[in-house]
Amino acid sequence: MFNSITPYLLVALLITAGTSLAVIQIKNNRIDALIKEQAAFIAAIDIATKDAEIKVQQKEKQYAEAKESADAKYQDTIARLKLDANSLRIERDKARSTALSNIARRSKDPDRLCFNRTKLERAIEQFEQGVSGIAGQSDDRDAKLIFIRDWYNTLKNMK
Repeated sequence: MFNSITPYLLVALLITAGTSLAVIQIKNNRIDALIKEQAAFIAAIDIATKDAEIKVQQKEKQYAEAKESADAKYQDTIARLKLDANSLRIERDKARSTALSNIARRSKDPDRLCFNRTKLERAIEQFEQGVSGIAGQSDDRDAKLIFIRDWYNTLKNMK
């Protein structure tokens, strides 16, 4: 009886062993495929990381260059403004020294020594009103007033 079961048992064992080997081979193939897929994924992440790092470095370089350029322009502008301010100060001092008398140059407030335009104009208007009031009083004075008016108008037009 043992001899009659043995060939079936051997066939069953061989089928089981073959099936087991096939299952193991399929699982090994799947594991190998997953390992390759993981390696490809990691490689893609590494490439993307390196690309991102390169882009970041390029942007940082661009920002640094732009900052240096802006700083240089700022320094140039400040230097030009200082030169302009100094030249204006020199011109102002030169103009003061030539336009003002010795008394005005030594004065603490030279503006007080100069004419106030609005006050001068008001005084001239009052003078003109007074002159026009007197003009009606006599013919002799009319000739003098005409002369004074002409003189005043030439002064007024010289502004």
